[in-house]
Amino acid sequence: MASCSSPGNLFLFGEHAVVYGKPVIITSVNLRADCKIKSLSQEKIKISSKELGEALLTKKKRGRKDLFILLDLCQDLLLKFKIKKGLDLIIKSGIPVASGLSSSTATLCSILGAFSKLFNLGIKPENYYNHLIKYQKIIHGGKASGVEIISSSQGGFNYVSFKKKLRIKKLGKCPFKIVIGDSGIKTKTAKTVKNFIPKLMKKSPKLVLKSFDKIEELTNEGLKAVLKQDLIKMGRLVNENQIILSRLGLSHPRLDRGIKAALNAGAYGAKLSGKGQGGVMFALVNQSSQERVAKAIKNAGLKVIITKIGIEGIK
Repeated sequence: MASCSSPGNLFLFGEHAVVYGKPVIITSVNLRADCKIKSLSQEKIKISSKELGEALLTKKKRGRKDLFILLDLCQDLLLKFKIKKGLDLIIKSGIPVASGLSSSTATLCSILGAFSKLFNLGIKPENYYNHLIKYQKIIHGGKASGVEIISSSQGGFNYVSFKKKLRIKKLGKCPFKIVIGDSGIKTKTAKTVKNFIPKLMKKSPKLVLKSFDKIEELTNEGLKAVLKQDLIKMGRLVNENQIILSRLGLSHPRLDRGIKAALNAGAYGAKLSGKGQGGVMFALVNQSSQERVAKAIKNAGLKVIITKIGIEGIK
């Protein structure tokens, strides 16, 4: 038996634009997906998930279809490393499913980590991207940057750029705190990444491309603000990023209520994170405003999550 856990993520700047080559600032959050795995003598793969049910692969796949991509990952890993064994996996996640907190990516990373440990493969966190990007693209409907894999596997608080080549800049400790508000509206990433934005791109290409260029500017200005620990400027930039996402149709009335409540309660800035049209928002706060902002978000009808950010990745 081997076990591994991996954290979820928050996009501080740059979601959606990153799929089209723009940079992001992303941080890991202390909500984790856990995988326990053991080898079997029979060549079958069984996955049990507290949140999603069960799936089994013998000669064909059976069970919960949402887990089939994980069966594929396990089968491909066994073939890639020439291991003639079966696998029994138990998956448990503290990350709300379909919330925009990277629950699927954290699960992929936890499976790879547990598999690596079980068979003494020594796969390094910086190599998780190459092993997992194929599966994240499938989950996201064919489009994905893979930046969540970088954050979930390596952890921390990072600026990631794909210009010319992949570049990761570690930003050290987060000079702020956050409050997460979960709208409770579950939306699969493919809905916005595969369908909504590409359709909008065809209908109004100038609007989308201009919006993504502006998000790139905000992300790079956000990097400067983070390095200077200028929370007031960072909050303003976060708010501007949210306005753009909202104009693109990626927000939701419930998210908007949480964001407005957070700002009225004294948050530096607030925006959605991840796929949008549901899922979560976060508020940028300090120690003195965190409790007050959390209460305001709760009163706006969202579930409040207070957790650490910039934490370690695979463990």
